[in-house]
Amino acid sequence: MPNLIEFTDFQGTSRLQKDNNTVVKFDAIRDEKESEYMANVLGAELSALLYADLDVNGVPVTARFTSLYDKFQIDLDYKVVQSLGIKRMCVYIVWFFYARDNNIYISVGGNFASKSQNSDQASDPVNLAKNYNKGIKTGQAIQTYIEENEAVYPEYNGQVLNLMSMF
Repeated sequence: MPNLIEFTDFQGTSRLQKDNNTVVKFDAIRDEKESEYMANVLGAELSALLYADLDVNGVPVTARFTSLYDKFQIDLDYKVVQSLGIKRMCVYIVWFFYARDNNIYISVGGNFASKSQNSDQASDPVNLAKNYNKGIKTGQAIQTYIEENEAVYPEYNGQVLNLMSMF
């Protein structure tokens, strides 16, 4: 199965520094979490159809899926629903699991981790929660868009996505 995201997609607040071990660990986490969250957001069948629609660059071909892939804002019942796009959603989710599972503190100077069992946790829980929640909010926006366009997505079976508390 192709992937929506690659290591080079991790920029800005989801930046990862590249070192000898980063890419191997990243690939394992990405392969597990990207497909899991895609199935949670879209349902297994619609997720499989989206992956089947990807071209060699990991970009959907049909308008049905580019609508979910691209960033969007829609007015709906006195509120604005905003999505960063399904790719950015996956970037934030995979970043969260990579940083959490590897006890990583992401900084301008690179990725840092604790070296001793007695040292403090390197991961900043508030930063972890912020990036995770960005991914979840985008997933919720995509689900709202699909529900508003249910005739286009009859295979939809998305699951409830819950934000992480920062306290």
